[in-house]
Amino acid sequence: MEPKMNRCFLLAFLTVVLFVSNARASIFENGSRWPIGPDGLVVIPVCVEADSSVSERGDGALSGLIHDPNPSLDDVVGHVRAALRSSWESVSAVRFVDWRGCAELSAAQLQQTVRMYLNPNASNESWIGVSVRGAQHGVSIMPWGNFFNRCIQYNWATTHVQYSFDCVEQYAVHEFGHALGFLHENRHPLSTDACLASFGDSSRIAASDYSANYDPNKAYTIANPNQFDRHSVMTYGDACADVTGVRFGSPTLSDNDALGAWVVYPPPVVPLRSGLGSDHCLDVSGGASADGTRIQLFTCNDTNAQLWYMTPEGEVRSAVAPDRCLDVSGAATADGTPIQLYTCNGTNAQKWSTTTNGELRSAVAPDRCLDVSGAATADGTPIQLYTCNGTNAQKWSVF
Repeated sequence: MEPKMNRCFLLAFLTVVLFVSNARASIFENGSRWPIGPDGLVVIPVCVEADSSVSERGDGALSGLIHDPNPSLDDVVGHVRAALRSSWESVSAVRFVDWRGCAELSAAQLQQTVRMYLNPNASNESWIGVSVRGAQHGVSIMPWGNFFNRCIQYNWATTHVQYSFDCVEQYAVHEFGHALGFLHENRHPLSTDACLASFGDSSRIAASDYSANYDPNKAYTIANPNQFDRHSVMTYGDACADVTGVRFGSPTLSDNDALGAWVVYPPPVVPLRSGLGSDHCLDVSGGASADGTRIQLFTCNDTNAQLWYMTPEGEVRSAVAPDRCLDVSGAATADGTPIQLYTCNGTNAQKWSTTTNGELRSAVAPDRCLDVSGAATADGTPIQLYTCNGTNAQKWSVF
């Protein structure tokens, strides 16, 4: 339902289709924005409440059957962290840090921290944006779901009851989206009557109250006001979402979710200048975002086609589109393999590591580097994968 008094509630009702949300994470409450640090990052400390627990058995008759080992609290927290790294952190300046037990923090530290509560008896809910700081159970998650989306299920093949991390991962992405300041978007200007009616007391946001880019003088940011997105991780319910996964319009961020995060918490993008000359940059040919677009060397021009950032997962993402990554074509390791732009997919073909001498090494093979073909400097020179050799053709002004 719509957050009230800065809280988002996803309660389990007998008739769940009556309680739904809207479109995408492009509706952002500007007054809830977290501060951006001098390094361009939004660092948000998180702790785990002392009364958290992930111990639970299957319902009814399942409770008496053989269960796989109940995952530990540390294991579940690890899955939450991984889900956030591959979602909000991967498309924005946001970094969720610390993750100690809340009992380990001082009173002053607690006042600046998101206090996460994991418990089978919890409600799935979160305070909105910076108001979550210091709030007990500020982000609350049921780790194994509830009666309509259980993640403790019988496996006929193994004859055991098994635990799935789908619930805790997907609810974490949703609830921490609220903690960042994104709302249930039933008030989107293009919300359908059916979706809007499901909230009863809600109304569409007026054009005078939002802008497409973050403007502190406006109440809201709507990054993409011209599209109603039923695939957002921030929406749920048949009236507003094409439900995929355990509850939401998508198991993780949709393209519009990523756009919203990019607009309000822009990552610190930089040009990658070549060791062959500081006036030559890594460039997306034509500034296009289509899968397979060629990566080339080109005279530096400060356009989005030449701005990049590295995610905590080691992806090198393009400012052309927040869901496009620097990719080794076909995940091949042969010298001369082309480098392209491609939809981010989490594979090793899109993961890179930096070295102290400015190399970008590929996860497909540790001895393969991002290389300027033939060490040429002409505009349009293709970028390739090549055996690391320490030459200037493989050196970049890395992140």
